[in-house]
Amino acid sequence: MTGLRFGERLREYCDVPKLASRHGIEPDDIGNLHRIAANPEKSKNLETTTVKVFGLDLDFVNLRTETYAEDSRNPTVDFGTAEEDALRRDATVNALFFNLHTEQVEDFTGGLADMRDQLIRTPLEPFQTFMDDPLRVLRLVRFASRLGFAIDPAARDVMADPNVLAALRIKISRERVGVELEKMMKGNDPHRALQLIDELGLHHAIYTDPARADIPHPILSKWHIASYGRGCILFVDVSFTRALRASNRPPR
Repeated sequence: MTGLRFGERLREYCDVPKLASRHGIEPDDIGNLHRIAANPEKSKNLETTTVKVFGLDLDFVNLRTETYAEDSRNPTVDFGTAEEDALRRDATVNALFFNLHTEQVEDFTGGLADMRDQLIRTPLEPFQTFMDDPLRVLRLVRFASRLGFAIDPAARDVMADPNVLAALRIKISRERVGVELEKMMKGNDPHRALQLIDELGLHHAIYTDPARADIPHPILSKWHIASYGRGCILFVDVSFTRALRASNRPPR
């Protein structure tokens, strides 16, 4: 079933007053469906349907399997099983499913154990995961800094592999890199994100222009000092921003 068809069925179900009242669903609890067409050139490989449910924005999309070419992060996408969909994800903690029929969590990759151990680990062998889509290197950094989890040592070793770094620099647009970096800076611990970028040696892969080979590489021996200072500034800035938001809330 496609995401669009699932969304339509959800709306049909909730439009029946007897069924909706059974779950305490009010007419305004389910928003309108919005279909977002697939656009592989913009790294949007599948049609998605979005809807606001109980104030939360949800995306509906079908289970899929992916096949990657060597020179692109845009895969050939086809319908797949839940297990195939789980294996294609970037991290095991991001590959958990909830079965609506059995009301049970389905874990094909060990994500529950990794969540308990506070570990960010790839579902498949790390080298294959990162070479299929090098952007996953930055996504793992973002997950680790956001959740306060450690990155699996096997994944860390591969994230610093020259082949993976070259693929990250060449195959991934600076726009997509920028999106991930922005999410890190807006996350729970931007300082930790910068530390991981430094520890993994990702600077040249994400901060340089892949179209220019003549740019000299900066000396990074003092980077940790700058990273720490920037982290302190980010901490103060984020704390100040949150304080402003709190102060602007109407009194209760």
